[in-house]
Amino acid sequence: MEVAKDADFDLAPAGQYAVGIFFLLTSKSRKEHSKIVFTKVAESLGHTILGWRSVPTDNSRLGKSAEPVIEQVFLTLSPRSKTDFEQQMYILRRVSMVAIRAALNLQHGSIKDFYICSLSSRLRFLIQIMG
Repeated sequence: MEVAKDADFDLAPAGQYAVGIFFLLTSKSRKEHSKIVFTKVAESLGHTILGWRSVPTDNSRLGKSAEPVIEQVFLTLSPRSKTDFEQQMYILRRVSMVAIRAALNLQHGSIKDFYICSLSSRLRFLIQIMG
């Protein structure tokens, strides 16, 4: 897939990976800390992070401060879990949002600070739309 080539990592076979869309903090250190916490939570649940990709954006009509950092994460399903892939992604999304908010001392509902917009194995078409 073209997006993965641009990001310099290999995707798992179709149906074996999921894609997440993240709105991240603009602070580089806090953004990286968010990604580290997400990766640790994902790995603790048996998922493998295949890679991260910055989503190209055009903010020419926005002020620089109005746009969050948007990134995609690609990950595998957990072979340890007996739940279906979408349920695994729901659990990962909920647990990681709590963990990241706690790690960064963010208040619940602080959508402007951090948000996982989607995390699904069914949203592969978003890769093509957003990339």
